[in-house]
Amino acid sequence: MLDETEKPVTDKQFRALHVWCKLMADLLDAHGLDMRKTLKPDIEIPWEGRTVKEYIWKPVLAAMTLKESSTEMSTVDPTAILQVIARHFSEKHGIEVPPWPDRKWDGMGAVTRKPEHDRLQRLARMVEKVEI
Repeated sequence: MLDETEKPVTDKQFRALHVWCKLMADLLDAHGLDMRKTLKPDIEIPWEGRTVKEYIWKPVLAAMTLKESSTEMSTVDPTAILQVIARHFSEKHGIEVPPWPDRKWDGMGAVTRKPEHDRLQRLARMVEKVEI
């Protein structure tokens, strides 16, 4: 439960959590860290976004905030939880977790860039070509 000084997690943050969980699942699988190697040693189980949320995100959420559901998160919880998860995977497995999504999720499993991000990327490439 949120205390009176906390704001509830925004819809945008909640959607970003699901995008991040999918990105994290893909990253863990790409590094050969299936659920067996991370959680259950007997069975090879590939990660999915929902399993990242249930077996990684929610246990850290509960340990740090005593909140059982991601719907109970405050606006500051996602950043704090991500930092703990990032530190764990860096120290234990030597991998850098995906950054928190700041792009639009298209609902089909793809992340699309914001138009301003694309403009900045083009500008950066143009600047690189200029000789001083």
